[in-house]
Amino acid sequence: MTRARLQRRARDRTRPGDSGFTLVEAMVVLLIMGILLAILVPIVSTVVQSSSRVDNTYANVDEQLWLSTNLQRLLRAAVAPAPSYSGSTATQPPVTPFVAGSVSPTSMTFYTNTGTPNGPAKVTAACTATAGNPTLCAATTSTFTVTMTSPTPGSCPFKTGTLADHCTWPASAAKTLLALPHVRNGAQKASGSAPLPLFVFAFGTAPTLGAPLTTTTVCATAAATFPSGCSGTDSTTFSASNCHASQTPAHPFAQCPVGEIDEISYDLEINANTSPVYGGLQAQDATGIFVLSPTSMLYDATVG
Repeated sequence: MTRARLQRRARDRTRPGDSGFTLVEAMVVLLIMGILLAILVPIVSTVVQSSSRVDNTYANVDEQLWLSTNLQRLLRAAVAPAPSYSGSTATQPPVTPFVAGSVSPTSMTFYTNTGTPNGPAKVTAACTATAGNPTLCAATTSTFTVTMTSPTPGSCPFKTGTLADHCTWPASAAKTLLALPHVRNGAQKASGSAPLPLFVFAFGTAPTLGAPLTTTTVCATAAATFPSGCSGTDSTTFSASNCHASQTPAHPFAQCPVGEIDEISYDLEINANTSPVYGGLQAQDATGIFVLSPTSMLYDATVG
């Protein structure tokens, strides 16, 4: 055997083998990777959903805080957008922050003093009503909005003191203060009960000046499924035909239910969308009560 052949054979003995993983080894590796993936997926999903719930909870708290502060502040500063009298005689229906026909179970429009010299601003708070049932918000597809419209500069104060002379609020001046998607009416505690109205208005009149105030609560409908305190319906009680001028200067709203509103409550479930993307079941129930002063809401020339 030649020396060259001996050297070539020695090199062949030291060359690494060309063999790789066997099929069994590859299957074992894939099995281990599958087990690790099966363990990891639920952990990642739980972390993502927990993070979403935490973020959503903070967002819901912020939204509740806005409702309980800003909307209450606007309501407490509510004023009449026009005079109720021509001179000292009640010749027209009394004008209040809530004009007849401007309140319903899913919406309310009122006028408020924002401290600007142009006059009171127009505020509308409403949810998207259910098609065919305007007394309820449209479940998880509903959006609750609060908009404010400033009056046209120079359109206030009034010169003649009649209803024909009033502020104007152009639609182009409307600004959205709040828009909450995925909301619905608050749910009653009893299982299977109808949802609560978004807005409930309480009103009452005192027979004589200084007498105790008798309050009546008006809800979406007179159905038995609503709270027992409900009496009548908004569309009937607060209609324009039920608002008449009072001949008693000391009690101008005695014959106008909408002018006697002294308490407003709302019941709204925020983030009613229960999918994991929106935080699962982290829906928040926001409830507020606003008591209005019957004297602070009268027309003031320095405001209007």
